[in-house]
Amino acid sequence: MTFCVHCGQPVSPSDVFCGHCGSRQSSASSPPPPPPPASSSGITSQQAAVFSYTPFVGWLFSIFVLATDQFRAQREVRFHAFQALYLFVAYLIADRVLEPIFRPIRFPVNPGNLVEGAAILTGLYLMYQTSQGVLVRIPFLGELAEKSVAEQNR
Repeated sequence: MTFCVHCGQPVSPSDVFCGHCGSRQSSASSPPPPPPPASSSGITSQQAAVFSYTPFVGWLFSIFVLATDQFRAQREVRFHAFQALYLFVAYLIADRVLEPIFRPIRFPVNPGNLVEGAAILTGLYLMYQTSQGVLVRIPFLGELAEKSVAEQNR
């Protein structure tokens, strides 16, 4: 059995790309990657990525991930941290800008509140998917996160 060179999920020997994460596969089969080691803080890479999506406080975990050396070489964890930060910024924009703008208009449902709710639900969805080892890229925010990770690796 062969495994993805990026995420470690089983792939067929004839697969060019991983059906799970989309990474290009090399022609030689490789064993699954070892489980991520626990860091000196006791937080594994997957836990750090999952905690980044925690509603309302995930931005603190994201900053921790981006500021510590233990995750500096872990591209996927840094991607999650950036994507979670950008999602939190979207929530803040909805809360501090959209909601007050639409408050006096007397909509049955304030569009700012809808965006806030969507950001929270998206964060919970990403938290679950990340805990299952699935890498989900949100349109636009995922692209920004990829660019941010690439910028830091230069």
